[in-house]
Amino acid sequence: MRGRRLDQLQEFYQGQPGDYCKVTSDEPGAAPGHVIWYVRDPAGRVGALRDHTVIEHEDGTISVSPSILDPSPGGWHGFLERGEWRPA
Repeated sequence: MRGRRLDQLQEFYQGQPGDYCKVTSDEPGAAPGHVIWYVRDPAGRVGALRDHTVIEHEDGTISVSPSILDPSPGGWHGFLERGEWRPA
């Protein structure tokens, strides 16, 4: 599944599965000088990448490590690489 980078957190919360958004200190919900990436996995669940390494590529896509795991029963588990979601 191809992800979609959104620029505004408000836009992200009205988004679709696969979306991701970078929140910086000048946006609501961010600590000063801190960046938080939010994702909506292919199952549609929203999460923050607080314990992950996120690499921004020249084209605006991101790669995330380690894998992304929704710990709820039956939650999605997989990878986001250069904007492409794939299951583990």
